[in-house]
Amino acid sequence: MIAHIDKSTQKEQSIPDHLKETGELAWIIGIPLRIPHLAKLTAYFHDLGKWRIRFEAYLRVAVENPQSAVRGSVNHSSAGAVYIHRRFNKNGELEKTTVQVICTAILSHHGLMDCLSVDGKDIFHRRLEENTDALEYSEVLENFEKDDLSDLPFDAWFQEAVKEVGAYLKETDLVQISKDFALAMLERMLLSILIDADRLNTAAFTGNRQEKEIRTRVPNWKEPLHNLDLYMKKLPKTNKINTYRNQVSEECFSFAENGTGIYILQVPTGGGKTLSSMRYALRHAQHTGKKRIFYIAPYISVLEQNSKEYRDVLQKEDWILEHHSNVIPEDRDLEKQTELGRYKHLTENWDQKIIMTTFVQFLNALFSGSTQAVRRFHNLSDAVIIIDEIQSLPLRMIEPFNMAMNILNQLFHTTVVLCSATQPLLGKVSNPIHLSDPASIISSPENIFRDLKRTVIKPQKGPYDACRTAELVEEILKKKRNVLVILNTKAAARRVYQAVCARNKDSDRPVAIMHLSNIMAPEHRIDFIREMRRKLLDEEPFVCISTSLIEAGVDISFQSVIRSYAGLESIAQAAGRCNRNAEAEDGAGVVYVIRCTEESLGQLEEIETGGNISKVLIPQFTKREIDPLAPRAMHEYYTRYYGRADAAQKMKYPMEEIGTNLVELLENNPQGCRAYRTKQGTLPDLAMKQAFKTAGDRFEAIENNTAGILVPYKKGKDFIHILNQEAAPEQLPGLLKKAQRYTVNLFPYQIEELLKQNALIVLQNGNVLALKEEYYDLALGIVTEGRAKD
Repeated sequence: MIAHIDKSTQKEQSIPDHLKETGELAWIIGIPLRIPHLAKLTAYFHDLGKWRIRFEAYLRVAVENPQSAVRGSVNHSSAGAVYIHRRFNKNGELEKTTVQVICTAILSHHGLMDCLSVDGKDIFHRRLEENTDALEYSEVLENFEKDDLSDLPFDAWFQEAVKEVGAYLKETDLVQISKDFALAMLERMLLSILIDADRLNTAAFTGNRQEKEIRTRVPNWKEPLHNLDLYMKKLPKTNKINTYRNQVSEECFSFAENGTGIYILQVPTGGGKTLSSMRYALRHAQHTGKKRIFYIAPYISVLEQNSKEYRDVLQKEDWILEHHSNVIPEDRDLEKQTELGRYKHLTENWDQKIIMTTFVQFLNALFSGSTQAVRRFHNLSDAVIIIDEIQSLPLRMIEPFNMAMNILNQLFHTTVVLCSATQPLLGKVSNPIHLSDPASIISSPENIFRDLKRTVIKPQKGPYDACRTAELVEEILKKKRNVLVILNTKAAARRVYQAVCARNKDSDRPVAIMHLSNIMAPEHRIDFIREMRRKLLDEEPFVCISTSLIEAGVDISFQSVIRSYAGLESIAQAAGRCNRNAEAEDGAGVVYVIRCTEESLGQLEEIETGGNISKVLIPQFTKREIDPLAPRAMHEYYTRYYGRADAAQKMKYPMEEIGTNLVELLENNPQGCRAYRTKQGTLPDLAMKQAFKTAGDRFEAIENNTAGILVPYKKGKDFIHILNQEAAPEQLPGLLKKAQRYTVNLFPYQIEELLKQNALIVLQNGNVLALKEEYYDLALGIVTEGRAKD
C-alpha cells in the first residue's frame, strides 16, 4: 500500500518505505538531543493509519482529481497512537508519560491537540477511544503485522525511549525547571522532529530535496571568524569610540571560551555590539561545536541593516539565511527559480548555518500552534542565539520566554546572549531566566558606559504642546545645526511637524523639515532615511519629527534630540541617535525630555506606565548626579517597572477571555483540571494535562489587529493597477507579498474613517484595500483631512 504519490511522475512511495525512512531521519535528528529512540519510535508509527484500502483510494482520487477530495477527510493520525497506547501503556508512571508524549506527537503532526481542554474535556483519551471501526483499525493492524516492519524490536526501542524521557525529567530536577513546562517543551521538540523528518522524507521522495540536504552537520566556523577578525583589525582606532568598540570586541572574543550558558551583552548604543556579538558567537560555536548561530532582532529594519553588514564582513553569503516578510526572492528565470526553491527549503526548517530572523518568527517557533513554526523548533537546539534589543520583548512574553530559554539552554545545549544597552532584569521576575555565572560578557559595563558617554539628559519643566515644542526646536537650532524630535504617537508627530513647518514658513533662515511615521509605506520611510543621512552631512539646518520607529536600530546621528517621556529604555534608544560617533565639538549631545500634551496614550498602557516612572526617576537621577542611561539607573527603573502590583500576572501572557495564561496552559492547566474535577469528581488520569492547541491558537508574538492598505507610493501605483485589472486569483499571494513595502497597516477605526471619506478602492473582490492617490501625502503619508500635497 502507498503513503504518497508524486503528482508529476506518478511514482508511488510505499507505507513501509515512508515509515522506515522517516524513522531513520528522526533518529539522526534525535541523536544530539539525546532522544533518538523516542524520535524513531514516534516516526515509525506516525502514518500507520494510512495502511488501509480507503486511504489509498482517497489518495488516488486526490491526485487524479484534487477538487473532489476533501483534505484530511480520512483520519490517518490516530491509528498509530492507538497502537502505541495499547501496546505500551501497561506499566509505571514513567512508561505512561513516555506513551503520552509519543501518542500526543502522532495525534498532533497535522495540527496541535489539547491533552486536557480548558473546559475540562480529556481530549487525549477521547482521541484514543474514538470509534476504531471508523479508523478501520483492524485492517490497519492486519496489514502492519503482515509486513516485515512489524518484526522490528519496538519493545526494546520503547524501553530505551523510557530511559531517555527519564533522563530528561531527572535533569529538570537538577536545573530547577518546572517539570510540567519541561514536558511541554519535550513534546514540542519531539513533534518538531517528527514534522521535519516526515516532510523532509516526502520532499526527498518527490525530488524536491536531495538526500545530502537533509543531514545535520557541524560547520567549520574558522573561515568566517577569520574574515571577521581581518575586518576588525582594519578598522581605525584613532578616536575614543573606536577604541572602546575594539575593547568590547576583544572582551567578547575572550569570553567566548566560557561554556554553554545564558549571558548578557550590555554596551551603550553605538558601542559596536553588532559585530562584537557575532564575533563572540562564531568563536563560541567553534569552541563548543554548536551547529547554528541565530541572530534575532525585533524590527525588520534592524535585521536588514545587520544582515547586510554580516554578509559584507563574513564573506559567506551562502551561509546566511535572512528570514522575514520583506525577503522576496525573484523567480524570473531558471536560476532564480532554483534560488527561490532553496530559500523556501531553508525557511521551512531553518537548516542553515547562520539564521537571521525577527522576534515574531522566533517566538512563533517557541509557542505558535502552526505546524510550520513547530517544525523549526528543534533546530534551535545546540545553537548560539543572539537576541538583539532584548528590551523590546513585550511585557506579556517575559515569563514564557524566560522558561523556554532555560529549557533550550539547560536541556538542549543552546547558548543564549541577551544584547541591549538597557538590559531588562529578566532574572528578577517570578519565573526568572537562569543567567550563568559570570553572566556579563563585559567585565565592567559601568566603566564602558561612563567612558562612552556622549549625551546629557535634560528634563524640561512644564507641559509642551505642538507650538511650545516648535519653539524649543527653534531655540535649539540657534546653537545646533540639526535636531531630531521623537513622539510616542503618530498624531502627535504630525501635529508637531505641522507646527514646526508653520513656524519656519516665513523664516529668513530656511530649515529642511522631514516627518517619519508608520503611516508612511516602508519603502517611503527607507527613502526618507536615506535622504535624512544626506541632509545630516549638509551645513544647512535640518529637523526630523518622528515616532519611535527611528529608535529601532537606525544608524543615524543628530546633534540634539527632543524625546517625549516614555520608558527609560526608549529614552536611551533615542539618545543613541544623538552624537552617536562622538562627533560633537563640545563633547556631548543634549537629549531634551518633554511631557508632550499632544499625545493620547490610552491604548499605549506600557508606554504610559514607563513614562510615568521616568518622570519620577530622571529628575532624581539628575539631582544625585547619576547618568539616567547608566546600568545602575536602568536597574532602578526596571525594579520599579517590574515591581508594580499587576506586573507579575501580565508577564505570563494573560488570556483574559478564557481566564488563564500561556504559562498555565503549558504547565499543569489548573483551569482545565478544575473543570474536569467539577464534572468527574476527580483529576484526569493524564501524565500531561497541557492545552497545547489552545495555547498555540491564541498565541500572537505581537498583538496585531491591523489590516494592510496598499498605497500609491512609487511602485505601489503599479501594484494597485495590476491588482485592479490584470491579476489572476492564483497570482494574488505572490503579488501581495511583493507589495508589502508599499503597504501601511491601519487599525479598524482608521480604515473606517477612510471608508467614510471615500478614500479607499476595493480590489480583488474585497480581498485588497488600496488608497486613492489624493489621500497619500509625500511628506506625511496617509491623510484624511483633505487632498494630499506633492
